[in-house]
Amino acid sequence: MQVFTEPQERPFSQLPNNALLDTNDIGRLLDAAPRTVYRWIKEYGLTPSVKVGREYLFRKDELLRWYDNDRPVMGRPTSR
Repeated sequence: MQVFTEPQERPFSQLPNNALLDTNDIGRLLDAAPRTVYRWIKEYGLTPSVKVGREYLFRKDELLRWYDNDRPVMGRPTSR
C-alpha cells in the first residue's frame, strides 16, 4: 500500500490500483460531502481497507469495484 503525501494533485487515472484514498478524496471524486461517504460506508457496503485513527482509507481498485456494482443510484425509484 502507498499513502500519498505529495503536495501536487495527481489525476485519478494515474494512481496505482493499490493507492489509498481517504473520505475527502472520495468526496471530491464523486462530488459528495464527507458525511455522504460515511453514510455509504454504513448503508451501501462501501468498505474501507484500513482505519488509521479516525480516518478510513480505501484502495482505488476496491472503490472502483464498489462504484461499478454497489453504489447507490440517485433519483427517484422506478415504478414497478
